[in-house]
Amino acid sequence: MRGRSCVFPEVSRIFHFWSKGTNVARSEYDKIFSKIVLQQSAVVDYGNLEYLIEEYYQREIAEAVREGKRVRHVAHLPRASTPFKSQSKSLVLLYKREEYYGTVAKRLGIIPQPRGSYKGTHGSRRETKPVLSSLTCGCLAGVTILRDGGTYILLVDVRKCPFLSAEEKLAPASNVTYVAAELNQSCTAACEEKKTTCSSAELEFANDCAKLKEHFPCEGGCGFEVGKDLPAYVSKEADTLLTRGQCLITGGPALNCAASSRFTRRLCACI
Repeated sequence: MRGRSCVFPEVSRIFHFWSKGTNVARSEYDKIFSKIVLQQSAVVDYGNLEYLIEEYYQREIAEAVREGKRVRHVAHLPRASTPFKSQSKSLVLLYKREEYYGTVAKRLGIIPQPRGSYKGTHGSRRETKPVLSSLTCGCLAGVTILRDGGTYILLVDVRKCPFLSAEEKLAPASNVTYVAAELNQSCTAACEEKKTTCSSAELEFANDCAKLKEHFPCEGGCGFEVGKDLPAYVSKEADTLLTRGQCLITGGPALNCAASSRFTRRLCACI
């Protein structure tokens, strides 16, 4: 909400995840976090950081996306445990956010939600050894990045990445209308009141902080949560919730038209 972006280090220096905890499954830890490479020593010299200046950073990412060799399907990408080689400087897989959860992340053995994105592009780095570094903050321009030597794999969200051509970028339907539902009202019902139908695919474009701010005050800011009734605005009268007054977006599987909550007002996509 403040116009800031995250960038990612070469090796993650985050140590606050572990195999035990209320919301931690050991099996998931073993599949994903045990493969993450951690920085074991202090960084003495960060080198020249001019590449992080927005103008240069954005130019590099835009070039990598534009010039990368397109991969038609995630099955054509290597699995996390398989070393890979490519003659191309970058490979580009275009995907929809709802596909990331069940297919892209599973194939590559990375966290099943796009983490740390910049303009629809996510980032992580992989060496020729079967070790995957999936970072929780920052990446190259909305593109998830795996790197083998000089080759990048860029996982590009077709709805959010601005560096795609008009032919590749997925835009909202021309007949979509965004409707602010009432408290405890589903998007199915809110659209029916307008003599239209809720579209779960078009809800993806409502799953955006800027779009929510067009329809709700979002006085508590905008955050990320998990819930079937999202994207939505949490009523400021919801005294029992820490998220009251916030607008919330979500990740995970495909968005749900039928869900509702007594604490939230949904933003619906009606066609």
